[in-house]
Amino acid sequence: MNGVLPGEFLLKGIFSMDIEYKDYRLKSVYKNINSQLKDEIVDFWVKNGAVSSADAERRVAEVVYSIRNSSGSLTGLSTACLQKFMDQEQPFYFMRMFIRQEDRGVHGLYRLVSRRTREFLKYFDLQFSVGGRGTIIVLENPKFLRKGNFKMLARNGWKYYGQGPRGNHIWYDCFNGEGI
Repeated sequence: MNGVLPGEFLLKGIFSMDIEYKDYRLKSVYKNINSQLKDEIVDFWVKNGAVSSADAERRVAEVVYSIRNSSGSLTGLSTACLQKFMDQEQPFYFMRMFIRQEDRGVHGLYRLVSRRTREFLKYFDLQFSVGGRGTIIVLENPKFLRKGNFKMLARNGWKYYGQGPRGNHIWYDCFNGEGI
């Protein structure tokens, strides 16, 4: 599904509402990014050293949630890319998140964004019969390799798959609750 979704999808249901958490606001923007927001997202990623300009241009269509602080400044993004995983027949949504340095460490923000992104993708996939099997995160940031983070992921419904070809730890959540 490329382009903008039908208006009724954006206006109905819990997933179209903004979510407030402490001094932050999450907004679902998946498949509904205008040129102004696109430019803001690309600029945000490049200025914060998250990705190159070319990668930012390519990945902007993958943004699921924008995260803004109380002054309205963009402080983070969650993204998802539907692709094959290992030898699985059905594709998975590979999730990523970037929160700028000065907004990291807000207790519970990472968990909330992760959970809401998973819930949104499950709902979106079922609503539009996309065919995704579930969600996957690949831990690339060494700070997330602590035992406490692994326990937090498990408590929040993620299942440990193992290490990928590059040694990164892979966690997944199938929409039907099954394992891989």
